Amino acid sequence: MPLYADFLSKPFWKHVARTCRLSAAVFCYDLMNEPIVPGEQTDDWLMPEGLGDMFYVQKITRMPNGRTSHEIAKAWVDCLVTAIRSEDERHLIAVGVIPWATVWPNAKPLFYDPAVAENLDFVSVHFYPEKQKIEEALPALKVYAIGKLLVIAEMFSMKCSIEEMDRFIDGSKPHARRNHHKKMAGISQIQTTESVNRYTVFGWHWTITKPYFPVNIAVSAMTSAANFR
Repeated sequence: MPLYADFLSKPFWKHVARTCRLSAAVFCYDLMNEPIVPGEQTDDWLMPEGLGDMFYVQKITRMPNGRTSHEIAKAWVDCLVTAIRSEDERHLIAVGVIPWATVWPNAKPLFYDPAVAENLDFVSVHFYPEKQKIEEALPALKVYAIGKLLVIAEMFSMKCSIEEMDRFIDGSKPHARRNHHKKMAGISQIQTTESVNRYTVFGWHWTITKPYFPVNIAVSAMTSAANFR
């Protein structure tokens, strides 16, 4: 397990940016996957619940020390953006976040509060809509329309049907761009678990390749089918 304190440091991001600044393969720097700010002092960097044996939600501090969540988030974002920009002024910077408005309808963005996100280049959100709650997910997406490019960087029919996912994608069009390229690249590498049925993966793969990558449909389908064995 990596030392998460290292990922919070300016030297780490300065090194990454110095290494990647001329690379055409790098789209953006994601400062952290699904960060959160704890309300009180904690001993752990990770949340106690994961997906299987994987943990995706991380804390950016263990000691709030009386600071507000917005103060902590802005100081963290600005610190790391400054470190990156000292080496790389070219690549985009964002933070991939959980849309908490899907859990609490009146929740406002933390990392994409206009003041906190001042130095971020676009909004990056992760959506996994729940069954029979597509109409609730779309207003949660609209919360992140803050005047920057809004990208759905992660989405999957893990908690809903593929048909419902289609409705979510169609409904998101006025607000956001979907990261189909990422799903195309990563879908054949998915390790199926009890939470991700293999046929769901196959159906999802077919759904996203059919409208956008017609040339790759047969190859994609064969790749997924091979994973069923």
